[in-house]
Amino acid sequence: MSKIVTPEALLNSQVEEFNKGNISFLMTLYEKDACFASKPGDVVKGLESIRRTLTGRGTVVLRRQSDDTWLMVIENPWGTD
Repeated sequence: MSKIVTPEALLNSQVEEFNKGNISFLMTLYEKDACFASKPGDVVKGLESIRRTLTGRGTVVLRRQSDDTWLMVIENPWGTD
């Protein structure tokens, strides 16, 4: 996998690989302790928990890493009001 150096590149990769069903690739886009709101009021933390519940649409929070790449730290597929 090449390094993702802009938020736009991460989000474009996420959409493309999600549409392919490439869960293994999608998991490389998260920090190891990332959070995922699997449904309203239910937040899971960590890669294995996220892998088991990865579905939906909504809000994503990205954070720049020390090597200038970007990873997801929070994902809420239920969006915000």
